[in-house]
Amino acid sequence: MRYERKYIFFEHSIQSFRNRIKSLGFNIAFPTRKVSSLYYDTFDFKLYQISEAGISERKKIRLRWYNFDENIRLEYKIKKGEIGNKITPDNLKNYSSRVPLSFRLPKNKIQSIIKVPRVIDNVFFPKVVVTYIRDYFVSNSGDTRLTFDYQINYSIVVNNFTDLKCTNWIPEENSVIELKYDYLSENNNLIESIVNKLSIQTSRFSKYCNAISL
Repeated sequence: MRYERKYIFFEHSIQSFRNRIKSLGFNIAFPTRKVSSLYYDTFDFKLYQISEAGISERKKIRLRWYNFDENIRLEYKIKKGEIGNKITPDNLKNYSSRVPLSFRLPKNKIQSIIKVPRVIDNVFFPKVVVTYIRDYFVSNSGDTRLTFDYQINYSIVVNNFTDLKCTNWIPEENSVIELKYDYLSENNNLIESIVNKLSIQTSRFSKYCNAISL
């Protein structure tokens, strides 16, 4: 379990932002990656409604893959207030009923097709795809992690029963910073320094909810 805080941020220069983060005591933790997620929800969007209502205990269910890797993972993102936990069960292979999802990522001419579960846990169905670029940073102490998501795009999934498609991409105007850390006094001091120097404020930014709301 760890604390997770999100901040909306608009940055014209990605390299300028990277330099500013490094000056605050962070280093690159992992190579930049293209992240894609297929979110699932009930027919009546119960998970979306819970999140929008501001209920403390909430969850999201998604398939996630990186770059153009076909290694797809099932993830349950569970949050209680600012405390978050991610469960990645190794049971995607148990979903034998699958349908093809065809998509062409923004600014990419290559058409991709992946096989995804038609339904998860008997009640959750494919709703939207979210894609973005993510930079990864870690503090010098190793206690605080920072991710920077930019070039965020959303697409509603069109369910034709025999297959799924997403083609109409809608860009997000903002970028997102997320800080993940254990609750320690030294971490709090570092986070206050980041917030003050970047002039950012915490936000309940949800890529999934934004995609549904558009």
